[in-house]
Amino acid sequence: MTKRRTTSIEIMRIKPDVLADLAEDYRETANPVCPWLAMLHVQRSGKTLPEWASKYFSNAAEGIEGLVQEVSDGGRPGRVSERIAQRLGFGGTREGGRKWLKHTAIRERDWRLHDAVVRAIVYDEMKRDFAYVKVAKAHGVSVATVARAFIRMEGDIQDDEEHLS
Repeated sequence: MTKRRTTSIEIMRIKPDVLADLAEDYRETANPVCPWLAMLHVQRSGKTLPEWASKYFSNAAEGIEGLVQEVSDGGRPGRVSERIAQRLGFGGTREGGRKWLKHTAIRERDWRLHDAVVRAIVYDEMKRDFAYVKVAKAHGVSVATVARAFIRMEGDIQDDEEHLS
């Protein structure tokens, strides 16, 4: 009987459930894009909105209700879009919103690259370095970008496992 050799591929997984990934990102960063993407996902999938996202929308609605009350009491509305953006967690500047959108876009890209590397290793039986090159060419990014994305997402997976145990 041959002794089974453990390989690094056994620790690699494809992106976790969308809602679980959004919950993790929201828990770690308070990224206000996450509840909105969770809302879209549950509407498309028929799942139930998680408590953390529901709580975000409730808090945001209470913040907007406070603005309405303030104006109702004779206050000036001021810069309405900025004030609402603050209540939604995006900050009161355009830069605040850009930061969260960019963060989310990079995280999504990193998962796509990570999953492509895993598929190249598993299905094409490639070594990791060759998989990085293949994925970089296919996605029009540098090999270094693929490697960083892969390492970041593998770290997220291991953090999830530690958090759950």
